[in-house]
Amino acid sequence: MEKTMEDGIGEVLEDDDYLKLYKKIFYAVGEKGDFSHMLYTVSANLIDEGNEVENKWFNVGAPETSWSNIEQRKDVVGWLGDAVYDGDEYRTSFGMDDYIADLDADNIAYMTTNEKSLVEAMNEYYDELQKAGDEYRTEIFVKNNTFEEIEKAVLERLPVYDNNGDGNLNYKDLEKIDKYKDTYDFLKRLKLYSEP
Repeated sequence: MEKTMEDGIGEVLEDDDYLKLYKKIFYAVGEKGDFSHMLYTVSANLIDEGNEVENKWFNVGAPETSWSNIEQRKDVVGWLGDAVYDGDEYRTSFGMDDYIADLDADNIAYMTTNEKSLVEAMNEYYDELQKAGDEYRTEIFVKNNTFEEIEKAVLERLPVYDNNGDGNLNYKDLEKIDKYKDTYDFLKRLKLYSEP
């Protein structure tokens, strides 16, 4: 998405400048994120039973997006799928629209309970997001899913080694791999919220 925007405006942007421009455009169009993506992901997170739900699935064409249980299915349909699937262009695509949709979906699904309907959870979440600011989205996501769990889930699905030679397999090993630039940026952003 960043490359597309750069092509459209005819200049190369630093990550901070891209996010500022994206937010400016996002607010200019009435703060409409990828709403259908978000609702699909919420739905996939909330439905656990029934004949139509496959809690074990192997994707031959993209094995990194396969799942073997309910929790993996929920994550792969949302943030984990965007973080590991390299698509037709052989690079992950996890732009701000995906980030907003996936984190909002996960946060709202987490808040939805037998006592709190989806509509109530959405209203509560977006009211708090408006009051607290954009950081709230990431803070709640990292609270519900620890950074360590997220990082582990991503790295288990990618063919990544200790590329930076620090003796540890972690998100920093993705930094210099162009194919996983969006994944690295996603994990780096979350890491900031995982530290006390």
